[in-house]
Order: sequence, then C-alpha cells, then structure tokens
Amino acid sequence: MKKYLLIALLSFSTAVLATPASAEITSQNDIGFAVSHSGVVKGNANDVWKQIIQPKNWWNKAHSFTGDSNNLYLDSQAGGCFCELIKEKAADGLLKTVGSVQHMRIIYTDPGRVLRLDGALGPLQSEAVTGTLTIAMKEQKDGTTIVNFSYVVGGYMRYKVPEIAKLVDMVIADQLGRLVMLVGPAVTQEDDAEKENDGFKLDIDKLSNPTTEKPAVDKVDAAKLPAKEVAKPSATKIVTDKMTAKNNDTAMVNDTAKVNETAKAKQTGTATEENDKPKER
Repeated sequence: MKKYLLIALLSFSTAVLATPASAEITSQNDIGFAVSHSGVVKGNANDVWKQIIQPKNWWNKAHSFTGDSNNLYLDSQAGGCFCELIKEKAADGLLKTVGSVQHMRIIYTDPGRVLRLDGALGPLQSEAVTGTLTIAMKEQKDGTTIVNFSYVVGGYMRYKVPEIAKLVDMVIADQLGRLVMLVGPAVTQEDDAEKENDGFKLDIDKLSNPTTEKPAVDKVDAAKLPAKEVAKPSATKIVTDKMTAKNNDTAMVNDTAKVNETAKAKQTGTATEENDKPKER
C-alpha cells in the first residue's frame, strides 16, 4: 500500500509541473483556498454528463494511486463513491483486487446540471482538510455547453497553502481540459470560458431555477385607497339603547322620590317630638 501512496504523491507533483499554469485561484488564506476553471464544449449538457460519470475515460492516470485510469469508477448517486480499485497479479497471472481507495464521495447529483463531490484529492487525503468539488454545466443558445470545475479546500494541512494551492489548481485545470477534449472543445472555448469563469456562479438554486429574480411588488398608494366607512348602528341596537336610557331615567326619578320621602319623614318625626315635650308653666 505504501508503494501506491508514493506513486500517487510523485505523480501528482510531476504531472502538475507538465501542466500549464492558469492562475485561477479565486481565493486563499491561511486555512484553505478555492480554484475555479471553465471550458466550453460542443453538444448539450447530457453529452457532458455521460462522460463525467465515466472518469476512467478522462481522469488523468497520473493522478491515480495505481497509475491506471481503468481502475476508476463512479457511482453517480448521493452517497455514491468515486473510487479506485487496487489490483495486483496473482500467482496464476490474473489481476486480483487487493484494495481500494475512495477519492471522493457524491453529495449532490442533478444529471445534466450539477455533480458535487466531497473529498480531499491526492496528497491532501492524508491531511485534516475537507474538499468540495462542484462540476456544473450550463447550455448556451448556440448549442454549446459551459462546464465549470470549482474546488474548495479548507482545514488543517502540513503543506504551505500557497504552494499546494498552485499544484491543486493545475490538477483541476488538467482534469477539466481532458474532459473538454474528450467531449469536443467548441471553437469559442477560450473567449467564452474566460468570460464565464468569474460570473458563472455555482449556486444550486440558480442552476436549478434559472429565473431567480423576485416578481416586482406594486406599491400601494394610500391616497387612492377607499376611505373606511363608519359602521352604522343597527335598528336593534338603537331600540336597546333607548330602552336603557329610559330605564336609567326611571331609576333616577325613583331615587329622587325616595330621598324626598325620607326627608319628609324626618321632618314629621321632629314635629311630633316637639309636641310631646311638657310645656313649661
């Protein structure tokens, strides 16, 4: 197994040095980096998709652990594996699978639109980092398709970020270039790819729903709104109110009469007391 790890590390470095640098590191800091590359191919997105899910046809064998692209396979569903079988010749001369390597794991799949994978490629596999590769396709009116590879890496690594970022950037550029050549590069590839590389956003919602603008909301003019009408009391309420008022008046009259009677009674009582007193001689 150590033999395969050494081959992978050396092939990663030497193959990268043979690949022209494209300087597409879109962001970088002390704990990670992001790279992005675009190309334009002839044909529709489905043509591209059919090739993407067959990595053995385009993935550079120099970036494999066994040095043989035929050992690569991809299960194109969420949770599926982008893996590599490790084979050796048995005593009878036949190849026998003795191990395997997971390059990445599929976390999102939308055929003809987006394939997103999670995994640290190459020598990054031995580091405490997370890598997310998004492969997105966008069909054009002229019948071509823009393909974008975006790879974001973050976490703790023992490599110097600026150095490893350049190597990874060239690896991603190499893989995309091989896919484009397999499907068939469009004549306008260089101009269109350069134009779309910065503005082509790899947002699932935007790719799945091309129209993302919210419909305009008409402003309401308060002056044009109809004035609120004051609710008119019902006939029943009017009668009830009148009866309540009448009852209140009657109660007041009764209370007044009681007060008068009480005062009169007091006056009568006082007069009686005066008459009962003995007269002085």
